[in-house]
Amino acid sequence: MNLQQSSTDVWPIVGIWLLVGGIVVAYIWSLWWLYCDARTRNNTGCMMVALIGLFAWPLGLIIWLLGRPERPRVAKNKPSGTIDCPRCGVTVSGNVARCPNCGEAR
Repeated sequence: MNLQQSSTDVWPIVGIWLLVGGIVVAYIWSLWWLYCDARTRNNTGCMMVALIGLFAWPLGLIIWLLGRPERPRVAKNKPSGTIDCPRCGVTVSGNVARCPNCGEAR
């Protein structure tokens, strides 16, 4: 048996194992991402992973990306008597006539 020939026979097997390992890592990472994303969008993360990730991966993951609900908006804690400028979004005192940042009139 030639030593050079036996070492070249190993590389296709190593390549296949690396490909399979990469797919497994991508699968586990996508399930974790799906769980975290569903939780931030007020869905049950475990249910989404079970329905989309385990039964319909990767097509279910693509469907989730296209049809997922929007993130809930978090209300900002701003002092009373203040408003957000409609033009630039800076919080200004409610008794000013113009935004000090952009000059937009109220």
